[in-house]
Order: sequence, then structure tokens, then C-alpha cells
Amino acid sequence: MEDQALSSKSSHPLEQTISSIGKSLLTDVVDAIDPSPERATDILLTLQNESCKQKPTAAAASNNNGSNDTNDNTCIVTIAILENTRIGKTLTKTVKACKRHKRTASQEETPQWEKALELAASLLTIYKSAADAEAKQTAIKKKKSEAAAEEASSAESSEGLPSNTAAYKARLITQKKELYKDPPALPPSHILIEETWVKSPKRDNRTGELTFPPGQYEETNKLLKEFRPNRTPEEILRSG
Repeated sequence: MEDQALSSKSSHPLEQTISSIGKSLLTDVVDAIDPSPERATDILLTLQNESCKQKPTAAAASNNNGSNDTNDNTCIVTIAILENTRIGKTLTKTVKACKRHKRTASQEETPQWEKALELAASLLTIYKSAADAEAKQTAIKKKKSEAAAEEASSAESSEGLPSNTAAYKARLITQKKELYKDPPALPPSHILIEETWVKSPKRDNRTGELTFPPGQYEETNKLLKEFRPNRTPEEILRSG
């Protein structure tokens, strides 16, 4: 039956136990023609005991008489186990089955079915709360991880030359620089520095353009042939 197709190859021992108990609920309670309320209660109590562990509270830790009365039960079933075993769906069917059996039960068995019904509903609530808490913790961890990665990326991107225009734009925005172009033009990937000084540029008296003498780097010389400004940096600054 498809409803009984729970995980049979669970890797986690608790997952195997929950899966086995779920099959017992389907067989002995949900699909049974004449189920026993005692059997239903026993299965649900076993599921409750396997799903929860005792977590000592502060009061219990300070209690020297060794009593466990102040211990708190914490659900140890994870979202992965809930998904793989589908125990939540099984419990939902169990709740409906208990209600159905309670309506047709004898006066003696009615309170027993009521107890089984309360147990099944309580387990559903416990699983939902545990899943919500785990999802919240996962979201918090993810947010912290993303923040740490973003901080590391920001620190890395602020050093050396930017790898692309997006990184360069992000750096300019972070440093509160004014964007004259969007996307901005990348700075030169590397800068070559001549080992010896070269002569100053010469101005063409007819065109006013400046020409620069070649240096020792062929790559730079090719760029200098096309670079012919008509004003020096000083002239630009003085003109405002």
C-alpha cells in the first residue's frame, strides 16, 4: 500500500525507529478493522518516548536529591526525519482514525480512544513546534553565514584591482564615490613604470597636440601613438 511506503533504508537509527512505529500505527490503528485502544495508546506512547529526550532544567541541575521531576522533554526529531518517515501524515490519519473509532466504541473504550486521540494530537503539535524551531535556527545560521561571506567578499574586493565592472561599481558605492559612468570603466589592469626617465612631451605648434617620446615598453609605446592630448594636467587644473 502506498500509505505504508515509509522509508525502509533509513541511515539514522532514530529514523528507522520512527518509520517502524509509523508502520505499526497504519497497520494496527488506521487500517485495522477492529483496533484496540490499548494497542493504539501503547504505540503512541512508544513514539512519544522515542521522539523526546529529557533535558535537565536549571532547577533540576541545582537539585541535589537526584530527582528528575523538573526535567524538560525536548523533541529530537528533525525536519529530515519528519520528511523521510512521513510520520506527520501518519499521525494525521491516526487522529482521524481515533475519532472514527471513538464514535463507534463502547462506553468502556471511549475514554481509552480519547487518550489515544490526545496523544496523537499532542505529538503533531510537538513535531510542528520542533520543525518551526529548527527552520528558524537554520534561517539564522544562513543569515549569519551570508553576512560573514559578504563581509569577507567586501574586504577582499577592497584590495587590489577590481576583477570586473560590477565589483568596481560596488567598491565605488561603498567608498561613497561619485559615479560619472554607469557601469564605470575599469582602471588599467596593470601599470608599467619606466626604469629611467624619458624626455618631456613635445607640443605641435600647428595642432597644439602633445606627443610623447617612446619608452622601453612596446605596449606603452603603442598607446602613446594614439594618446595626443592638447592640454597638460596642469593646464586642465588651472582652467578649473
